Amino acid sequence: MTAKKKPSKAAIKQKQPQQQPKAENNNHEEINRNMPAMVRHHSYIADLSFETFDVSKRLMQGAGNMGVSYAFDVSARQVGDYFFTVALLIKTKAEAEPGDVAMLLEMRYEGLFEIRHDIKDEGEIKRLMLVDAVEMMFPYTVNVISNVTRESGFAPVAIERIDFAKVFEERERTAQTVN
Repeated sequence: MTAKKKPSKAAIKQKQPQQQPKAENNNHEEINRNMPAMVRHHSYIADLSFETFDVSKRLMQGAGNMGVSYAFDVSARQVGDYFFTVALLIKTKAEAEPGDVAMLLEMRYEGLFEIRHDIKDEGEIKRLMLVDAVEMMFPYTVNVISNVTRESGFAPVAIERIDFAKVFEERERTAQTVN
């Protein structure tokens, strides 16, 4: 019976796989380049106010065709390195006759958006937030307004599609004229 020799420390070191030098972790940047320019993480009703006036009387008489008007505004603010909160404010008013207000609704709908980390141009970011982000949120906003007005006993208010790109361009043109 022969005794086995213990391998020397040098032999043990050679048998161990050599560790590769750690490469920089560019994985985040690779994922970033593959993501869309903007991602919506959340959207929600931030504020909702709804008032009706003489609903029972109007329902007994038949609400008939009411004139519905609305106004809107959009805004965005940066809340993190690549994160923005975008707000769409819509005010809706229904009148049986001019001055005879039947219903008022005001809602601020917000969304949390993240832009791709390589987007640095302020003009591009502004357009992403005030056009693209708002267009993503608009259908949800319209749905809430329609449901609230329907549940109040009135016909659902259907807000027509708004061309946010056109509104943005007009506001930018006006801002340039003022400056």
